[in-house]
Amino acid sequence: MENEMNESEVVKALTEQYEQKLKEQKEEYEKKLADQKKDYTETIKTILTSGARQVKDVPDETIEESEEDIALANLRKKFKITK
Repeated sequence: MENEMNESEVVKALTEQYEQKLKEQKEEYEKKLADQKKDYTETIKTILTSGARQVKDVPDETIEESEEDIALANLRKKFKITK
């Protein structure tokens, strides 16, 4: 009987240790994911704000929008970024 109790206590202790380790790993993963998302967001904003084509002194009717310009405009709208 005592042997069984000791085994169940050991199993309980090991389970608690395992759950704690999983919790720590999850928190670490979530932190890394949040940092990575922040980095990607900053990179996208930088690309959208600095990569825009600058056109001056050209009448609007002579400017053809390329697929890249349209894609950049759509991304600006999606991320609510102004020039």
